[in-house]
Amino acid sequence: AKASDWTRPQPFFTGPQQMGQVPAGVIASMMLSDQIHHRGQLSVYLRMAGGKAQVRGGVESFILRAGKADGEESKAAGKPAAAG
Repeated sequence: AKASDWTRPQPFFTGPQQMGQVPAGVIASMMLSDQIHHRGQLSVYLRMAGGKAQVRGGVESFILRAGKADGEESKAAGKPAAAG
C-alpha cells in the first residue's frame, strides 16, 4: 500500500448514528487494537476456566485442557491421538 492509501479519508462511525471521514490508517489501527484486545480477553477467560494457551507453529491456539484425557486434547488440537 502506498502512504497516500493510509491517509485517505474513509467513511466510518464517529458517534451514535453518525458517520464521518476517518483516515484509513486510523481505522486499520483501531481494528488491530480491537482484535488484540479480544484475543487477550479470550485467553484470560480460558485460563480462568482451567485452559492453557499454547503456541504451535507460530500461531497461537487455545486448548481447553480441564477435564480432558490426552486423546481428547489431541483431537481438540487437530492432531491424531497418541498411540498407546
